[in-house]
Amino acid sequence: LTTSRDRGWPAVTWGGAPLSRSIGGLAASVTVDGKPVPSDAAVGGDAEGSRVAYQSEAGVLADLIEPFDRFPNCVARRLTFENAKDKQRDLTGADLRVAPVAPAGAKAWQAQSFAMVECSPGGPTLCVAFTSDEDHWGRQLGMDPQPVVTHHSNATWRLPPGGTATIGTQYLWVVDGDLEKARASAQDWY
Repeated sequence: LTTSRDRGWPAVTWGGAPLSRSIGGLAASVTVDGKPVPSDAAVGGDAEGSRVAYQSEAGVLADLIEPFDRFPNCVARRLTFENAKDKQRDLTGADLRVAPVAPAGAKAWQAQSFAMVECSPGGPTLCVAFTSDEDHWGRQLGMDPQPVVTHHSNATWRLPPGGTATIGTQYLWVVDGDLEKARASAQDWY
């Protein structure tokens, strides 16, 4: 499992084959004082692509991917939002999106916080889950015209000037097998 960024989106590869990619738009966003952030923000990041930062008038949204060694072939993705230093703001939601690469009619499964998509017949399968002890979240798996997994956090933070919010964690892992084998990994996940 290797990860990089494709125009800000998580780009997961397995054995040299792409399992996720950019589909345009934003891979991460938050709602601050009732407005989406970023909207027209400048994007920057580090050389390895593990961190992408979106700078806006309201503050900085950072999207970080790092290895997660407690589960095989897994990375953890976390958002943080640092409020600008000019005034208090309310952060009232966040979205994390992943776009699996899969053929038309690909097998997919979703339950609770999980979404799994077979990236080719028989696998590998890209698995995505969101966990948080504090945030209220929802999950959506869209398959038409292409797969997109969205985890939405409904948590609310009142941020003082310069304050920071850390938003749950989204996990991405690869199972070298079909959807049934991947579904068994959901039990191992817990």
